[in-house]
Amino acid sequence: LHREPQLNRTAMYLHKLMTLTTEKLDATTAHMLQYADEFLDPTGKGEVRVAAAAGPIKVGLWMNLVPKGLRNKKIDFSELGATVDVPKPVVMQTLAVRVCYLPYDVATQTALQNVDAPLGGVFGLDLLKIPAAPKGARGWTMRELSTETNVRLEYPLEGSVATASLAVKVTLLLPADVLYPANPRVAWWDPVTQSWLDDGISEILLVEETNMLYFNTMKLTHLAVVQRRNVHHVKHFWTMKTTVIDDGSAFTAGATAAVQLVLRNAMYNTIHFEVTDVGVRLVAPAVPALAALNAAYLSPEELLTRLGTAGMDLTPTEVDDKRFDVVPKLAVLEKQLIAQVLGLVAAFEMKSLSGDEDEVSPQWERWSDSPRYAVFCVKEVVWPWLNQADDVDDVGEFIHVLAEVDEETAAEVKFRTNATLSVNNPFDTYVHLRHALATLSTPDAKDRMDNSNLLLEVNLQKFLALLRLFSYTKPPKRRVVEARGRMVTNKDQLPPASADAMDPAEMAT
Repeated sequence: LHREPQLNRTAMYLHKLMTLTTEKLDATTAHMLQYADEFLDPTGKGEVRVAAAAGPIKVGLWMNLVPKGLRNKKIDFSELGATVDVPKPVVMQTLAVRVCYLPYDVATQTALQNVDAPLGGVFGLDLLKIPAAPKGARGWTMRELSTETNVRLEYPLEGSVATASLAVKVTLLLPADVLYPANPRVAWWDPVTQSWLDDGISEILLVEETNMLYFNTMKLTHLAVVQRRNVHHVKHFWTMKTTVIDDGSAFTAGATAAVQLVLRNAMYNTIHFEVTDVGVRLVAPAVPALAALNAAYLSPEELLTRLGTAGMDLTPTEVDDKRFDVVPKLAVLEKQLIAQVLGLVAAFEMKSLSGDEDEVSPQWERWSDSPRYAVFCVKEVVWPWLNQADDVDDVGEFIHVLAEVDEETAAEVKFRTNATLSVNNPFDTYVHLRHALATLSTPDAKDRMDNSNLLLEVNLQKFLALLRLFSYTKPPKRRVVEARGRMVTNKDQLPPASADAMDPAEMAT
């Protein structure tokens, strides 16, 4: 997955497929416009409407061969789940309207100014010029042949003044397997600035029960519902714990070991994954749009890719680091942290800092924000006694771990904990985190680490590497202040605890 040549080769193939798709659509459209008269129904009104779909790619074309004096024209592409209501200046011209749906992003992924990502694919809306009509003489048909390129018309058309009455009214049926904000933002792709812009688009309305989107646009080009690429990247908190499999979906799928990974970010209080030796499954949020991901165990790559396509992108890239001015942990630190976590997960529960005041020493708190350091918590998982209820809480205390880059060591990273009296001694460090916890680990924990499930560790390693947990975890700062004789806790940027999801419209981008 992380081999650069393979990634580049795959990206090249995808780009070629998308380019070929666009070329095929344009060539087919150009042919139909050239021979528009042959598609004309003699009993019709001087117009042609055709629609077709090949898998997820859909296209509809309306050709107006006889100008009309109507106030407006409602073009219904039921095959696409789209309706386009064009105003009088369009109806009075000999031209064509094309609507396309592409299930992928047409934008340049590497442009740093491209800070938005489309949700549910991209809709193309174009005004196209129809070539001159053929002429007949003595049984011959003389047709002016043009190149296989479409002439796109600027909107508003020449001679028209841009007013609200000229806006094209669009109705779209959005894909059902995507998470949309309650107040969506519709934008158009500007190839000049390499970014999604929303000027010229108004009166946006999403009916959540039917996924019908209504909006008016003065821009006829690529259109999409967009959201910030990094809206799900930063994790406020995470916890990781191994669990026993004795029933449930994991048992049915044939899994023998599982780790429960729970995240919290600005959009959702609970994002729960079950990582097993047979794959990874999304446990929460359990909503209709994500039902397919809730039901199946997939490879880490496939699950996170499909989750990103559904509107929950949890996998920031190096381009995103530059795009949003994020200073990540050093690559060697992140790699070693994941390797050390894999060695502990069979016996220890792990979590990030909660952001509570005085949770760690001021020095460790400052270090936690540095790209050369990382701080997190571990606690041994103690299996319950045979006669103990499953829901009894573990009363053990978490130990704070500090990882720091040290180029002089063989592994380039060393660890220390706050469980020793020499917590601030720079020489009381260990190359392996397991050795740092050796005196605190029970024989049972050591045995579990020696006999861990390797397939589970492989899936967890891929999953953590894609999530980049240590680089993209920023705990909210909690400050306790005294007000009128009572203690008040200020939780900056914390999601509401009473709901699984925050309204994206309430989140500042």
